[in-house]
Amino acid sequence: MRRALFLIVIFVAALAAIVGCGGSTAGSGGLRLWMADAPLPNVTSLVITIDRIEAHHDGQWVEIEAESQTIDLLNLTQQAMVVADAGLPAGQFNQVRLFISSAVVTDDTGTHNVTVPSAAQTGLKLNINGTVEPNTFTAVLLDFNVEKSLILQGNGEYRLQPVIPAVLMDLAGTVTGSVTLNGEPVHGALVRAIYTAGPNYLPGTEVNTSATAEDGTFKVWALLEGTYAIEATFTDAADVEYFASVENVVVTRGNNTAVGAIALVAVP
Repeated sequence: MRRALFLIVIFVAALAAIVGCGGSTAGSGGLRLWMADAPLPNVTSLVITIDRIEAHHDGQWVEIEAESQTIDLLNLTQQAMVVADAGLPAGQFNQVRLFISSAVVTDDTGTHNVTVPSAAQTGLKLNINGTVEPNTFTAVLLDFNVEKSLILQGNGEYRLQPVIPAVLMDLAGTVTGSVTLNGEPVHGALVRAIYTAGPNYLPGTEVNTSATAEDGTFKVWALLEGTYAIEATFTDAADVEYFASVENVVVTRGNNTAVGAIALVAVP
């Protein structure tokens, strides 16, 4: 299975700037949780029901969203959505947990229930380290690595075992573009962001991946500053392998880098 990504963005902001969080208090801030996704070639729908969301704040779990919500992650490929918004006192937080009561995936063989071990009881715990500070905001971006997290088992059913690293959003950027073959858009090409220079990763580190949508476009999220090679690979129905790359792609914090169209060529 090729990789997609599912992103959660946590905004920590002053209560005075957040509508619906109640009156502002000295030393208070707020927590806002966003969610986004990227396409997965053989999956047309991944629907999860989140019963509540909590943050581990100053040593205790604090509820930040109590409303049950059902979300098709594949609807969030280009635009994130807010899934939680709450006020919090100034202080440290180091985890968020999602209580997922159900998950259903639809792929090219049909619709399947997804087992989410212990998610309804203890929640899926996502490690993050941040600070709620008065009159400022912080954003944390969590990358849900679907290739490693959504596991197809031998009985044809899926298990969700999340692998979710985090970056501070204001330190990260994105890369967008498209993949073509003989001038036509390619659906389901794997796009990899390989770190080649900078202070954040060792050269050669695969930082993140995505897959192209039906129109051939892609977006790679959660990339810390540095220089990348953007590689695209694709195998067609006749098992012919294709490859192309764009070198020296510079990513800066808070910005998107557009690389244009990447034209695939057959691998010799």
